[in-house]
Amino acid sequence: MGAMAEDHIEQLQSAAREAIGAARGVLDALERLVDDDDRMASVLAGITDVVRLAADTVADVARPPRPSASDPGGGPVQHIVVS
Repeated sequence: MGAMAEDHIEQLQSAAREAIGAARGVLDALERLVDDDDRMASVLAGITDVVRLAADTVADVARPPRPSASDPGGGPVQHIVVS
């Protein structure tokens, strides 16, 4: 194996070790979160709020537009009078 290949392998190994270390850190933080009832309840409440907001947004987008006094047709179609 050439010197260049060995250098690339060392770089990949170093990057892999850093990724593994970062993953361990995330897992440690998640473990502390799961073990703390108050924090877990707070996270679940936050997730619930986000899901509720997303559901409300989808419902608003799916709701047909309301007719207005300036729109006698009551919809998104523009009525053009041709004389």
